[in-house]
Amino acid sequence: MSIEQIEVIAYSGYKGEETPRTLILHDEKIEVIRIVSTWIEEGLKDRARRICFL
Repeated sequence: MSIEQIEVIAYSGYKGEETPRTLILHDEKIEVIRIVSTWIEEGLKDRARRICFL
């Protein structure tokens, strides 16, 4: 399994919540058209919170 790096360009709205706008994969820009779902996950070991998008 190879690991690929994806760059995310996000927008921070007036509430300070960042949402992804563009993904860059293999030097190709992919625009985010719609976010279907958003949820928060918390790590069991480090208790770090992550906002996830679908």
